[in-house]
Amino acid sequence: MVGLLCNNHILQTVLSGDTSLIVWRQLGDLVNSSTALGLHGQHDDDDDDEKLTFLTHMRRQLFTVVFNLDKSASLMTGRPPALSCRYIRFQLPMDVDLELWQEGEEAVERALQALDQNGVSTY
Repeated sequence: MVGLLCNNHILQTVLSGDTSLIVWRQLGDLVNSSTALGLHGQHDDDDDDEKLTFLTHMRRQLFTVVFNLDKSASLMTGRPPALSCRYIRFQLPMDVDLELWQEGEEAVERALQALDQNGVSTY
């Protein structure tokens, strides 16, 4: 649902412009739904980096998109951001391709071993 709201927000921005009222309201809906689903906080399984699952990876990626949309809309329009840094605790997604999740656990483990301490690919 949040992914569809992200895509809808991006398309509406292209159609209506960054400063339109409908884009601002859709961004509010997007931020509210992502925080209501708990994407803004760390989850229990996010504490252990060795147990990275497809679901936690997708949560991290999705909230990173929401965070970037909120901050870029704030910069473009001059409105205050909808997400406050006081209430957000999230980790950036690891630099692992989504295709690796289809190959299996061994491929994901090899990719995680190739990451540096910040979770960025070294190759």
